[in-house]
Amino acid sequence: MGTVEPSQIALWVRTTAQVSVALYSLALGGFAVEAYRGREPRASLRLFEGFILAFTIHFGFVAWLTVATAGENIERRGGPLLTSAVGVAFYVASFAVLTGAPLRRLSAWLGATTIWLMILGTYVGRIPRNAAFALPVAAATLALGAFLFGPRASMRRAPDTKSPQ
Repeated sequence: MGTVEPSQIALWVRTTAQVSVALYSLALGGFAVEAYRGREPRASLRLFEGFILAFTIHFGFVAWLTVATAGENIERRGGPLLTSAVGVAFYVASFAVLTGAPLRRLSAWLGATTIWLMILGTYVGRIPRNAAFALPVAAATLALGAFLFGPRASMRRAPDTKSPQ
């Protein structure tokens, strides 16, 4: 069996990042829809857990690429201290969303916004080189907007169940 080239590992780093952004966007959009419908956000929580798992796998590929490139990929992203801080911030923000989203708590909004800022930091600078990077930015932005500013179940009028007799 041959060795795996850093370019092959980098492909998996990019793929897992893209899958993660898609799951993040679906989960936040789902939270907004379920809140509007007055339902428990079970499916959205599962999607968000999938997002965390996908991002954890992404971090694993980043670590593998770090070994394969003798740390060059981490140095280009600000060094090991910054990269580690971003990883910790990701998990803290994710925990805030998981625990706060069902109750629409401020901590969930802050966590979701923190993750969105991480996504922006990753993709916005790449848009001038390749316009396709605007797609994950747009998806994450629309989903965050729906999550933060979408209708709330508590704001909807309850259907009139009383019939005139």
